[in-house]
Amino acid sequence: AAKRLDKKILDLAIRGRLVPQDPNDEPASELVKRIAASHKSPCKNQSEPIDPPFEIPQSWEWVRLGEVSNIVRGTGIKRNETTSTGVQCVRYGEIYTHYGESFAQTFSFVPKAVADKCHDAEYGDVLCTLTGENEVEIAKATAYTGKERLVIGGDLARISNHPYDSMLLVYFMFSPFMISQKASVCTGGMIVHMGKSALSNLYIPLPPLAEQKRIVAKIEELRAV
Repeated sequence: AAKRLDKKILDLAIRGRLVPQDPNDEPASELVKRIAASHKSPCKNQSEPIDPPFEIPQSWEWVRLGEVSNIVRGTGIKRNETTSTGVQCVRYGEIYTHYGESFAQTFSFVPKAVADKCHDAEYGDVLCTLTGENEVEIAKATAYTGKERLVIGGDLARISNHPYDSMLLVYFMFSPFMISQKASVCTGGMIVHMGKSALSNLYIPLPPLAEQKRIVAKIEELRAV
């Protein structure tokens, strides 16, 4: 019952029905304009229209994830390259076994020589798995809330420079709508995969920044209850 209730909370959140809208908030359309102006070369899919699967508040916008963020695929880190000290690292399998919806410290490390060949992640980035055992858990997301250097392994995508509160983006990625959408574009059988382009093409609602904070606070308040 708790799991069903949690799904309902996240479903209401992504539909803009968890907290009331404030007419004084800057609409998300203005945020999208600033993002578009800052991109030197527009995304090739930027002109493709989105057919909204459900209605969202007037102050929100439908966007494709890759149009409003930078998405980079990690570099392979072998198990025998990990150590007990060094530069923090995350391998994709650890997202399923060691991390929840956010983390500030890692369980694994690599020597600096290995780390220097990998992609770095920073505070506020959201990491998504590109390989998984089933369609439901593909592109499992977690937010990095630490300040130390972090590098990511292969089959992980780093979502950075995004216009979301990091925890809201993670919560949205766990919503029934996003789980269904991710499952519809992944490939494979016993092991499922999602390419960087498929992740970039996912469409997702974008609320005003001020409202994002209120949604996160409400989700956490309800979860505590």
